[in-house]
Amino acid sequence: QDQHIVCTVADVERLLEQYRSPDFDECGLVLEADLRDVVTLSVGRTEIDEIMVAYYGTQTTTTDNAGQSVYGGSDLIVVRGGWD
Repeated sequence: QDQHIVCTVADVERLLEQYRSPDFDECGLVLEADLRDVVTLSVGRTEIDEIMVAYYGTQTTTTDNAGQSVYGGSDLIVVRGGWD
């Protein structure tokens, strides 16, 4: 999981020093906003064994064994057919 929340530029600099390695330039770094109370919507369609389905719903989070909030799946409404 190795994710960190930083609040200041100094926090970012400390993390960059901690994780500096020969692989850093090759692997890169991912930064994202620490959002609270968000809702992620899922909309799509797929075909399985020539059966088309469309779906919509919301992604959910759950608490893992370490007490951290993690992605926990989706609550979906699925109907047979495409966008129509």
